[in-house]
Amino acid sequence: MADRKPIVYVDGLPQQLAVGDRLGSIGAVTVAASAPSSPKTGDLWMEPTGNILKVWTGSAWTEPSETVSTIVVAGTAPSAPNTGLLWYDTTVDTLKVYTGSAWNPTGNKTFNAATAPTSGMIEGDWWYNSSSGAFSMYIAGSLNSWVIVSSGGGGGGGGSVNDILAYG
Repeated sequence: MADRKPIVYVDGLPQQLAVGDRLGSIGAVTVAASAPSSPKTGDLWMEPTGNILKVWTGSAWTEPSETVSTIVVAGTAPSAPNTGLLWYDTTVDTLKVYTGSAWNPTGNKTFNAATAPTSGMIEGDWWYNSSSGAFSMYIAGSLNSWVIVSSGGGGGGGGSVNDILAYG
């Protein structure tokens, strides 16, 4: 199997994210059998065998859960966010990530509808299912489909995140 890195978009063009690169101040993303040796708070690590996404809290690798929330759906920003927290701002239909000092849009389109969009989407776009509360990411390449990242429920999710990273 080819060694694949997450796909990111720079000026609208897809590029593979190198292992040491960081997306602004969002944190590094590592897919490896063992945890990174010098992580920074907010870094993400996915062990490919178990497909469990983990977040470095500054002292330990933890799985996203209600207490280390992953996605908040609300019209106002969470009052005490952790770095890396995702917030779907329902007032402007935009998915944002907390960088430790500010809420920044994820940069991709976010669709808000009860049914999955069938056109106009590109790799890495988000869909908020207004009926179930689930979040999905559009994965192109061999899948060309929406992949559920968080199953809904309002305050966050967690657990197995097989395809949170957009692989081509």
